[in-house]
Amino acid sequence: MTISTMAQLAAVMPGQQIPLIKSPISANSTVGLTSGWTWTGPGSVALPAAGSTPPSGSGEAPTSATTGAIQFTNAAAGASLYIARLVWNTPSNTSGGMDSTGYVLYDRCVHTSGLSLNTTTPQTVNSVTVPSARDPTGAGGILWLECYSAGGGTAATITASYTNQSGVSGQTATSPSFTSSTFGGLAMMVMNLQTGDTGVRSVESVTVNALTGGAGNFGVTIGRPLLEWETAHPPLGPRALDWNNTGLPFVPNNACLAFAAFSPGTGATRGTLYLVEA
Repeated sequence: MTISTMAQLAAVMPGQQIPLIKSPISANSTVGLTSGWTWTGPGSVALPAAGSTPPSGSGEAPTSATTGAIQFTNAAAGASLYIARLVWNTPSNTSGGMDSTGYVLYDRCVHTSGLSLNTTTPQTVNSVTVPSARDPTGAGGILWLECYSAGGGTAATITASYTNQSGVSGQTATSPSFTSSTFGGLAMMVMNLQTGDTGVRSVESVTVNALTGGAGNFGVTIGRPLLEWETAHPPLGPRALDWNNTGLPFVPNNACLAFAAFSPGTGATRGTLYLVEA
């Protein structure tokens, strides 16, 4: 059911309390986000465990059971999960000052790898399709190019042929111009969809418009943002987002919940994610 009253919310709180422990890694990502998929944790502790480079070719549709995803218990039949609260301790900013870091919690619906930044012929992807249960309307899916190993330093752009939210194939997405200094390891570069499109179901191919001088390794990632927030540097204590801050976003069963960040600091980050069922 939809939570529409304070009494309903109080009845299902606190719900699932999921601890989070990560060590963000600063990376070149001035054209987008820094992926948290492969972040480890302080010492030998990481919650969730660090993810690995996705399969090449068509990739996969990762789930909550995939290593790297935040693990949770699915909602029972006839019920739904919602993000009711998030407590987040940000790492220190090594440069000092009062900078801020933005974070995104998203459902990582599809990911691939094995693409080269040093060939200008179209590279076939034919990715798996976003599971309909994870994106019922088709709208809201963002297409990222995710870097796993930087290519050469020559500037280039990338186009992608994709299927949009309505199932129309042959649509064209475009990237901003980048080099290895702006699209380095762990970077997630958002692509501009064709005018009028609001989501992505799958990606058929990508084309790099110029030789960068190094192959590197990148792939496509289709994700649905669920929650965004900002933290201050130096840390001013934990940031707590309650239901009125989160807006109670819906979390599909089997969602592959993952983090990404704008200009992350370094050091241990700890928090707790609260999921309620109604």
